[in-house]
Amino acid sequence: MDYQAFLPDPSNLRVNEARISLKTVWLEIASTASTCLCPTCGHIAPRVHSRYQRVLKDLACFGRRVRLHLRVRRFFCDSSSCPQRIFCERLILAAPRQRLTRRLAEQVTCITLEAGAECSARCLALIGQPVSPDTLLRTVPELPDAPSGPVRHLGIDDWAWRKGQRYGTILVDLDRHQAIDLLPDREVETLVSWLQAHPELEIITRDRSGAYQEAATLGAPQALQVADRWHLLKNLRETLERFLQRLHQPIQEVFRKTAGLAAVPQNKGPAAEPSPLCFPTPRAQQRFQAIHDLKALGHSPGQITQHTGLSKVTVRKYLRLKTSPGQPHRRQRTRLIDPYREWLKAQWDAGTRNATHLFGGVKQRGYTGGFTVIREWCRLLRCGESTGEAVAASPVLRCPAARTLSWMMLCPEKLTQPIVQLFLKACRQDIPWFTRLETLALTGWQVLRGHSTTPLRVWLHDLTESGFPEFVRFAVGLDRDFDAVQAAVETSWSNGQVEGQVNRLKTLKRSMYGRAGLNLLRARLLLSR
Repeated sequence: MDYQAFLPDPSNLRVNEARISLKTVWLEIASTASTCLCPTCGHIAPRVHSRYQRVLKDLACFGRRVRLHLRVRRFFCDSSSCPQRIFCERLILAAPRQRLTRRLAEQVTCITLEAGAECSARCLALIGQPVSPDTLLRTVPELPDAPSGPVRHLGIDDWAWRKGQRYGTILVDLDRHQAIDLLPDREVETLVSWLQAHPELEIITRDRSGAYQEAATLGAPQALQVADRWHLLKNLRETLERFLQRLHQPIQEVFRKTAGLAAVPQNKGPAAEPSPLCFPTPRAQQRFQAIHDLKALGHSPGQITQHTGLSKVTVRKYLRLKTSPGQPHRRQRTRLIDPYREWLKAQWDAGTRNATHLFGGVKQRGYTGGFTVIREWCRLLRCGESTGEAVAASPVLRCPAARTLSWMMLCPEKLTQPIVQLFLKACRQDIPWFTRLETLALTGWQVLRGHSTTPLRVWLHDLTESGFPEFVRFAVGLDRDFDAVQAAVETSWSNGQVEGQVNRLKTLKRSMYGRAGLNLLRARLLLSR
């Protein structure tokens, strides 16, 4: 068999011998070139100093590993001006001091960029090409510090090395729709250095982070900063939700009156029926009171978190409120068995109490769930426990939570239930501040989406004069970043595609179990497709 055709440079290499074993193909190769160029000065060197053996890994063949056993020469450099006296022969087959051929190195680099080191090592071993994960990491090329080509429209956002503790910064070219760099942190100085190296920047989109605002101002004063519209709308809705949480009590009273339901006493025993409204439960009241008692004793929010076991977000929210917001009730989730409960109950009453028989009968009627659900339903009946028919048959009205109510106020066109429309109408009539609040929120929702003729400055002035503390603070924050907010309202630029790149980065990071360094993350994000 002619093995010469398998060599990348058959004119200067010769196969002397080939040995094939069960798992490995060995090729004895020698160089046929009579001279060699000095790598330092480029002088032609004809004199051979000595010879040595070199073993290289090459592409696998028919599931077998391929090893190249090379007989390589050392040459004298006869140039008097060259500091290199002796050098090793340079081959097209492989780079100096490498144990992988160039074509194998290119292959494993592509696989590593797509799948990561650990996964690539397992896959390569299956096809007869075992390479250690550490070797694969060394094949990842070093990326240049600056992106290729000018960047005129830049998107900036943060991403988490470890959520809540350490963050980095991702930079995206909005014209090419691709990430161009990763920064190890989100410090002002790091981003300023990067921006100063790109004086061609014209537009920078970002969220409302104070660090990014300062860095963009210092590093690229010529660029127009654009705040992300999605974050502006999100902040408006969250501000509305905080306001409704603080003043939830009159809203619950109006809902009680609208629904025609009486208030349920809060001192009932543990066996009492749960309240149909979103009123504070005893457990929620005790938790709320414990937080405020600890605060009265001089404990900080961090110490209260340690004492109660609650999250910092919950502790801070409860400290802002004067009365307990209550325990939110989750909506009853529909199950695949619900349409067949009546048939199953009729079969049970008729004497068919074998779960397997009931499962076969209900499958013939279109049930697509599993056998375990039917078996559990039968077990509950045998034990005399409730199977959920009463809950499914008689849904109860509940007062909307602050989050739900905020969406109702901002998107009234999506309300279809008559009770909800009556509830909002009663709120406008019975609560003095509700109409004013709804007008401010709706106006801001349309202004920030660019669907209103009301100037942004006029709306901010109305927020400041409203006397609502949450909206006053929100207006102060928007006014501090007014130019970027105004650009978000008037232009079509946003941070949407940057969020997509962050999501892609998270996928790559999680596929490597969160243990990848910055170089590998940058390489996989910027070079993989």
